[in-house]
Amino acid sequence: LYQDLSALNAFDQRLNLQYRRRLSRTVSFIATNSLSKSPSTDDVDIPDVVFRRQGVLMNDLRAGLEARLSARTTASGDYTFQWLKFDDTGFPSPVEELQRGGHAHGAVAQIDHVLDPRLTVGGEYEMRHAIVDQAREFDVQNALATADWRIDQRLTLSGGAGYSWLA
Repeated sequence: LYQDLSALNAFDQRLNLQYRRRLSRTVSFIATNSLSKSPSTDDVDIPDVVFRRQGVLMNDLRAGLEARLSARTTASGDYTFQWLKFDDTGFPSPVEELQRGGHAHGAVAQIDHVLDPRLTVGGEYEMRHAIVDQAREFDVQNALATADWRIDQRLTLSGGAGYSWLA
């Protein structure tokens, strides 16, 4: 069926910027911005968006504070803003919202506690309010328990279990 796969070739382009400023001995300001242009929706972390070979331009901006509460505990809080626009392919989409784009605002809170030099446990909560083409709005919430185990100086095993819900 597909004798020539060169028509499926495409570029995935990304730009990441990060800024960190130490405000005091225990508090830092952190800002990151990620811009990506992808030939498909497989990397888009937005609920209700299915995999499709349709290009997408996405910008993800995050800014917040990170505080060292004790020698073993760190907490952070971030504001997030995401913006995305899907390419116009000229073909009807099975999901109507993929013809458009949208944006989302949110907040993330995270805490980590070092139990010993090799094991860190923590938790994360995220709330996002998404607006698709000024027509459809929904909220997404995520709660996650995390664990990081440092196997050696260059290798860390990270995992988590969580729950996500739409409102």
